[in-house]
Amino acid sequence: MISFINKKTRELIDRLKRLIKFARKRGVPPKIFILPIILSLMTAALEGLYISLFYPLADGLLKGDFKIVYNIRFLGGFIKALPESIGGTNSGIFFTILALLVGVLIIKLLCRYLATVLLTYHVVAFAHNLRTEIFDRYLTYGKFFFDRNSNSRIYTVLISFPGTIASKLLSIQTLVISFFTLAIYLIIMSLLSWPLTLVLIAGFPLFHYSLKGLISRIKKGSQHATLQMLKVSRKALDVLVCMPLIKVYAREPEEKREFDHESGEARKSAFNVEKKQQLVPVFNEFMTNIMILVLLGCIVFIVRDKGLNEIPKFLVFFLLVRRSAIHMGAFNQFKSSMAGIVEPIRQVREMLNDNNKFYVTGGKKQFKGLNDSIEFRDLNFSYIRGMQVIKNVSFKVKKGQVVAIVGPTGSGKTTLTGLFLRFYDCPPETIFLDGTDIKEFSILTLMKQMALVSQNTFIFNATIRKNIVYGLERETTPEALEETVKKAQLHDFIESLPEGLETVVGDQGVRLSGGEKQRVALARALLKPSEILILDEATSSLDSITEKLVQKAIDEAVKGRTTIVIAHRLSTIKHADKIVVLENGSITEQGTLQELLAGKGKFYHLWEEQKFD
Repeated sequence: MISFINKKTRELIDRLKRLIKFARKRGVPPKIFILPIILSLMTAALEGLYISLFYPLADGLLKGDFKIVYNIRFLGGFIKALPESIGGTNSGIFFTILALLVGVLIIKLLCRYLATVLLTYHVVAFAHNLRTEIFDRYLTYGKFFFDRNSNSRIYTVLISFPGTIASKLLSIQTLVISFFTLAIYLIIMSLLSWPLTLVLIAGFPLFHYSLKGLISRIKKGSQHATLQMLKVSRKALDVLVCMPLIKVYAREPEEKREFDHESGEARKSAFNVEKKQQLVPVFNEFMTNIMILVLLGCIVFIVRDKGLNEIPKFLVFFLLVRRSAIHMGAFNQFKSSMAGIVEPIRQVREMLNDNNKFYVTGGKKQFKGLNDSIEFRDLNFSYIRGMQVIKNVSFKVKKGQVVAIVGPTGSGKTTLTGLFLRFYDCPPETIFLDGTDIKEFSILTLMKQMALVSQNTFIFNATIRKNIVYGLERETTPEALEETVKKAQLHDFIESLPEGLETVVGDQGVRLSGGEKQRVALARALLKPSEILILDEATSSLDSITEKLVQKAIDEAVKGRTTIVIAHRLSTIKHADKIVVLENGSITEQGTLQELLAGKGKFYHLWEEQKFD
């Protein structure tokens, strides 16, 4: 049978083996499949015994004498060993054979159930291991990977595809049972009639290869259906995230039409695959009946020569042929199932390989804190080759200073801080900490000394307390937390909440205002014992009253820290020790507020434009 599994099927099995290696790393070794295989073999053996018992039953019924079982090895000895009232009468032998059939059937079904349950346990574990492996790998990828891939695709590969692949792996257990069962069936059939068995074997290749073209179309259809579902996921996520925008522009009907269209295309693709997969059992049934008709023609000639005494044998042979067709169909069903997960496997493998993951690797030096300065030296950077976004940037931030980076939208301010925070990999010898290339330090020790508050505040769907203490490696005392909340100008707000710090803030902090989210982020930065603070336009989207509250929190946060401020509102950087002005990725000027205003350059014009904001 193995020879009937073509090259493409073997390639699919090889892909599954590669994926299983990821599960093995997390405590799911191949040896755990030994017991299900043994139980599957026992199931197949018991199936052979079950079918074999039909022969003496049919022979006895046809001849009206069940004592002929005395001539059958093992069974005859067992019947003779029974009391005379059972083993010596036709009725006793008949009911004994029936009892054996029921007993063997129960044990066979129990073995099959245990094999399926054990394999299901390991398959579910495989899905879990694969999912956690993907998640772990996501955590190692550079930020540029997430910039270039849609959230819907990243989410679907993580959440949906491991379960999809794992569910199909259950068909392997069916394949194993079918393989063993067919082997036993062939042995029994060859004992019953080797000429008919040869005819049957000659038909196996036709049975197998008759679906080759259909399986290929199922594979292609599955790839299209998977990609179409990714489009549906992307559209749904866009709509859910942008719901306020949709409502304010009254675009609900248009969004409904677009979603219905994408979902309809996904439905058509899924149906196209499903209707092809449903053709598999139809083809199996058709080929089985053709084979039975051919065998029936052969049997007519055999019975004509050997007489009616051969009929019980052929009845059992026909029963074996019929049941063999079910198990032969399992091979085609397996290929169909494997074809259906080609695209999910490809997507998972693509996520798990190292291509285009934009890793940012650190060195081995431990960063224990800033002693002198941060320096940007002739820094150049491009996201895409040939499109430079940072050009020859050089400036220094001394320990304890507040340095502001200003400039129009798209000037490279956020990219600059992203490079410093190691979100993106900077060129060597362009960013220095105390004269040492930042790439030589381990990223873990660097991040322990950095805190970030950005315009796009990162808030978990958790309690306010959890959001504030997030990332701390030590327990926080109630007193320290209370003091931090007061410094972040959050005390009165939290006191007004019925559940206080235990208030759950919703997805992306939806239950908080913009200013409240900023102050939660500032409280998180205040509580983190880091020497360097990055403020990325932390007040750009706030009203003037809220801005004053946040500014008070910022004033507390920058005390005793080296701070880099990305500023849109220039009024918030009056007390900066140095201001660096960026335009089109290059520094146009730098200096103190008074120096820049006196120079009447780019900064002066920006300042004048915002003077009455």
